[in-house]
This record gives sequence, C-alpha cells and structure tokens, in this order.
Amino acid sequence: MLDKLRQVVIIMCGIKNSKYPAYIFRGVCMKEVWKYKIEPNIKIDMPKDSEILCVQTQFKKPCIWVMVNPNEKIMETREIEVFGTGHKMSDNNRKYIGTFQVNDGMFVFHVFEKT
Repeated sequence: MLDKLRQVVIIMCGIKNSKYPAYIFRGVCMKEVWKYKIEPNIKIDMPKDSEILCVQTQFKKPCIWVMVNPNEKIMETREIEVFGTGHKMSDNNRKYIGTFQVNDGMFVFHVFEKT
C-alpha cells in the first residue's frame, strides 16, 4: 500500500537536463522539480508552462527551482533578472520570484521574471 501511495504523490527533484524518467500514474504524467543556476539578466530555456517555485542559494550560488513536465517537447525562453537592494530598475513588467542573501546577509538580491 505504501509503494502505491508513493507513486501517487511523487515529485522528483533533479537538475536541468537530468536523465531521470518521468513517472506515469494512471496515464497522467507526473511532474519533476528541476534546478537552474541563475545570474543577473539570464535567459533560460525550460519546458513550456513550467512553474517557477522559488529562489535560494545552494553552495553559495543562486538557483531557481522550477516544476516542469519533463515530457513537454516545446521549450520556451524565460528571462530572469537579479537586482541588489537599492539598485535602479526600469519600469519593465516583471513578476517577483523571490529574494536571496549572500555573504551571511551582507548582500541581498531580488529575482524577477520579465513578463
């Protein structure tokens, strides 16, 4: 019974372009969570309709975690911008993703997706 429950609720965590297979349960593709390393003003190709979940640092490097359909064949380019606290930003349309800190909080950065 426990194995069946695990199959129902599983969401895998992997790195972009991982070789992990997608899980199929009753004909429905289960999604995966992929990690993408980010830097200021980066364009990232990811499966269409992916959902950006959060931003955090891992091993002192900023990353975003994204829920994706690993079987989606269509890719889309998403533009990610990073601004430090107090830095100037243009009036472009953006969606806030999150905030991360480095050097024990000495520097604070805010991550947005261009819309």
